[in-house]
Amino acid sequence: MTIIPQQMHAISDDELEFQVNDRISFMGFLGLGIEDPIPDAKTVWLFRDNLTKHDLVKQVFSYFDDYLREKGYVVKGGQIVDAALIAILAKKTKKSRQDYSQKVTKDSSPANPRRVSSPTSIWDGRV
Repeated sequence: MTIIPQQMHAISDDELEFQVNDRISFMGFLGLGIEDPIPDAKTVWLFRDNLTKHDLVKQVFSYFDDYLREKGYVVKGGQIVDAALIAILAKKTKKSRQDYSQKVTKDSSPANPRRVSSPTSIWDGRV
């Protein structure tokens, strides 16, 4: 079932052909050995097209999903497994740095040479 690894990895017919030739895991999933002929991209396309014409694509994936559930696996699509969101400051432009240095200089005093009334005042125009 070439359409299953193709769907799982979101790869084209040509890429699937390459991966099956390159990776033993893809060969094994398709039940192919090293000596077996590998389906080319056109064969994969014709196979998928035939399944589509006979309205069997959903049935194939349903069967595969049931098989995985029997083995204790649950397949969910569209998930990010390990991601972290990191807040970053916006990049300061040359103009914003110049504006900042002018405002700090204008507001400087001998007691506090780099006094700014609030951290956001430079950006929202309150200084």
